[in-house]
Amino acid sequence: MENESNLKMNRAQIQYPLDPESEGALREFLEKHFPSYLARSRKDSLTVPAGATSFSVTSNFMVVTGAAGVTIGTILGGYEGQILTLQFTDANITITDTGTAAANTVNLSAAFTSTANDTMQLIFDGASWFEVGRSTN
Repeated sequence: MENESNLKMNRAQIQYPLDPESEGALREFLEKHFPSYLARSRKDSLTVPAGATSFSVTSNFMVVTGAAGVTIGTILGGYEGQILTLQFTDANITITDTGTAAANTVNLSAAFTSTANDTMQLIFDGASWFEVGRSTN
């Protein structure tokens, strides 16, 4: 009986290896060895708290809201070559141009203040973020 139960579980892992409800073998392997792969495969929402000057990357596509007016100078948790797309929901986020290329700083063509539905793309060179493009919608 126990072997039959294990067999059913193993079949489920093979049939649905990335199923979030199961502990699929492939999902487990990717989480352990390539966590950034799974982070890239979803859209995350983030509310930046009042007074924050940075936030952490949780996905390659993030929908960002400001709890109040905030100015962001650093973005944490990127990996070399990562392209981050930010979609804004309000006018509460300003991203500053540090122009220093220091660790996790944001280097833009000019400061950016969001409005609803604006987007921005950044690339991480392993040390800091550089603007790829922006769209005011």
